[in-house]
Amino acid sequence: MAVKFKNKLFYVCFVIILVLIGGLRLYHLLTREEFAPETNSQSENINLVYLNMVTKNEGWAIGLNKVYRTIDGGARWEDVTPQGAEKIHTWYFLNSDLGWILSSRDSKGILYRTENGGRHWVQEEVPFNLGLLFFIPSEKSYNGWALKDYGPASGSSPVDVYKLMNGSWSLIHKGQGPDTTLEKPGTLPYAGDKNGFVFLPDAKTGFVTIEYREPGKYGLYVTRDGGYTWLQSILPIPSEYRKSGIYITAPAFFKTDEKEYAGILPVWFMNKEDDYSVVFFITHDKGESWTGTTPLRTKERIVSINITDISHWWVLTEAKLYGTRDGGNTWTQLDYPEGAVQVQFVNPEIGWALVKLDTGTGILRTDDGGVSWKRLF
Repeated sequence: MAVKFKNKLFYVCFVIILVLIGGLRLYHLLTREEFAPETNSQSENINLVYLNMVTKNEGWAIGLNKVYRTIDGGARWEDVTPQGAEKIHTWYFLNSDLGWILSSRDSKGILYRTENGGRHWVQEEVPFNLGLLFFIPSEKSYNGWALKDYGPASGSSPVDVYKLMNGSWSLIHKGQGPDTTLEKPGTLPYAGDKNGFVFLPDAKTGFVTIEYREPGKYGLYVTRDGGYTWLQSILPIPSEYRKSGIYITAPAFFKTDEKEYAGILPVWFMNKEDDYSVVFFITHDKGESWTGTTPLRTKERIVSINITDISHWWVLTEAKLYGTRDGGNTWTQLDYPEGAVQVQFVNPEIGWALVKLDTGTGILRTDDGGVSWKRLF
């Protein structure tokens, strides 16, 4: 019996060692030392352009045609780029495991999907290679939409809407083309840059935001039938901003009770040179009506806006960082992470800043809502 026990113990230990070795090979962590500035190819790999943390420990990042993932709060990153994804155009991450990467190959759209945090990707050819993606969880799996963009022309572009149905992508809305003379009711317009695309968990209500180059003009379109038809929604723009340059981005929605959702739509205005204002518009009826908050005024260009819930918002400018904990009633100037191009929080206290460096990009972390920052990467 003693001999059998020893052999079994040896076998168990041997298996554990193999698992550990395999895990180390699988999770090859990228550190700053590995990406020394002297090596150009390695330095280019850490030029991040987008950060998306999902929890206080787990998150994603996009580099120059690279996809990274972290499980230790952003101190170390693993390269999980899908094999064959040479040109990454857009992406969407639903949680720490589920994500999509839209790439192209020979002018064909290739959509990569992972369900295990980037360890394995499944690819499929799709009828779009530019545009925006959006996914929401469903009872059995998830629902997905794609806003197909044909490429900008003088600040405008035609767009179509595709929906993921029964495992395949179907065209459900044909937007207006450049030869449109009159706006057709129920369709997305040709004019303007479509920069925001979101759906509510009901899978019926969705929004497209459009930025125009004309002062006083903006675009907010809403669907109530899952993306088949779109109608323009009107915001109560304050009179002092109606001739300003208007910049609008996608709204963020948060559950307030079992049935209701509150939406926050950030809009900023360029009144004149070095004079900006940000107004957050709030809706409690899925965009049927909007109410504007007191403007946040700043002399610096707006760089990034982040919203974690109905009360906690952050506005990053070229030289300052502002935060509110009461839904815009009062704002506090926080510690500015110098060189930051994006701030992103997962709760009112924990957040990250993506900053530009001479050697690439770096990541800072705050655990006190932006009062102080610590260099991670």
